[in-house]
Amino acid sequence: MHWVLNLGQGKSPCRVNHASVSVGEYIYSFGGYSQQSTSTELKSRNPIDVHVLDTITLKWIKRSLPKETDSQYEQTPYFRYGHTCVQHKNLIYLWGGRSDWTNNLCNNLFKYDPSNHLWTIVEINGQKPDGRDGHSACIKDDSMYIFGGFVQNTKRFSNEINEFNFKTSSWTLIEHKSDVRPFWRDFHTASIIDNDMYIFGGRMDTGRTRFTGDNFYSNDLYSFNLKNRQWNLLIPDQTHISQDSPEYILSPDGRRSHSAVVYNNKIIIFGGYQENIHRHFNDLYEYDPKVNKWNLIKPKGIPPSLRRRHGCNIVNSQMIIFGGTGPRRSEVLDLRNAIQAVDLIVEPILERRLLNNIDHAEFERLLQTFERNLTYVQNAVRERNNLDFEELNNVLIATRIRLNNLRNAPFEALPAPQIDQNPLNEPNQNEENNQIDLAEDDEIEFFDSDTDDLINEETDEDDDAGLISLSDLHILELDIPTLKTLSRLNIIKNKLDYKSLPKVLIDEIQSWH
Repeated sequence: MHWVLNLGQGKSPCRVNHASVSVGEYIYSFGGYSQQSTSTELKSRNPIDVHVLDTITLKWIKRSLPKETDSQYEQTPYFRYGHTCVQHKNLIYLWGGRSDWTNNLCNNLFKYDPSNHLWTIVEINGQKPDGRDGHSACIKDDSMYIFGGFVQNTKRFSNEINEFNFKTSSWTLIEHKSDVRPFWRDFHTASIIDNDMYIFGGRMDTGRTRFTGDNFYSNDLYSFNLKNRQWNLLIPDQTHISQDSPEYILSPDGRRSHSAVVYNNKIIIFGGYQENIHRHFNDLYEYDPKVNKWNLIKPKGIPPSLRRRHGCNIVNSQMIIFGGTGPRRSEVLDLRNAIQAVDLIVEPILERRLLNNIDHAEFERLLQTFERNLTYVQNAVRERNNLDFEELNNVLIATRIRLNNLRNAPFEALPAPQIDQNPLNEPNQNEENNQIDLAEDDEIEFFDSDTDDLINEETDEDDDAGLISLSDLHILELDIPTLKTLSRLNIIKNKLDYKSLPKVLIDEIQSWH
């Protein structure tokens, strides 16, 4: 595995607690919130927005919203968060979630046709489950399975499974046939492999079904067999077992608002948050049901920053992460900045210094920027014993030696060069990124990378201060990345002009799109 691409802030819609699903080579993202939506869209009955990512070109579009006079207006879900969406036969089904303009949680099932950008409220035969948020949704054959969540009407957590049958368009509350079952919870994950649905994580309350605010986090793992209707406890809670104990089983820390995807019949979880220890995560674990074992995965490359409530989808052999919320400062973010200092500050300095195209004052100013990054990383190595920092520290020390060798070399008197006012190579605020070809009814969506996009999150009362809503995008190649993949991503990220290459190469590159 390898983190092959990191598109920084401003490269994706700024969304938290949204729902996303892949259809072919496109990812569709629905709703969620941001600074703008908490003050506008969520305060009244506004139709939910739809953002679409072309995973080949890595360009987003925002689909048009229906007006009140449009027949689509009443069929379109209102703006919401904490909902789920699944894909069935190239159609997308959205259920649940909450909005700030109403105390009632919607229990309508909405069908979205991505080819025609049309919404339909699905007609249901029989009763519907109560509306909820923080639940999970999975697809197996012609059924969708909803588990857990917080039910607004009863103000209780759930550990029930509701099945929606696409053929009969009806809901069924599944009666289980086992002595064990998961604790009541919300903001967990559910994943289906073969005939088993696996439940991990989530927020639980000592009040059991009732919300008391006295939360706890278990890292037990359950499976539910969809054929025999039985729960199985696969890995018990390890929270209070010492890692030195022979009874300890390696497991991710308990968490909520993480993501889970299935690839090659294994479950991969990323990120999340544990309120009791005020900790966000950006770790990666893989569960193999054949051996009933978790493994901590440390892919090469730079991982996303600490986060929760993000989008995460599999397209071909790539896991694509975007959005979410996390602490304003994090080890990974600072690590990335330090690496940018090496790649985007030091190498140009060396090149200009060797060409005598830099004066002494500018050389010293840029060198101080480099030293600040080096100091940070060295402190991080001592304090956290982090191997990623240690590896970078070695790179920075080697670079420092090269710089010091040039420091005392004589400078020629040259006219003052044009100083790069943006040494970290951050995109210009006025630069129009991700321009796309639009359908007639779509709206163009530019994503700027200015740091003003890093907003304080104020929508969840249990959040700590100092959080930011994220609008970045990351790609994890789950197999060995090919030269074609790396070349395509490099062209997109750095906006390389390949038109001067031989025609055979130009034709090959254009075929990638």
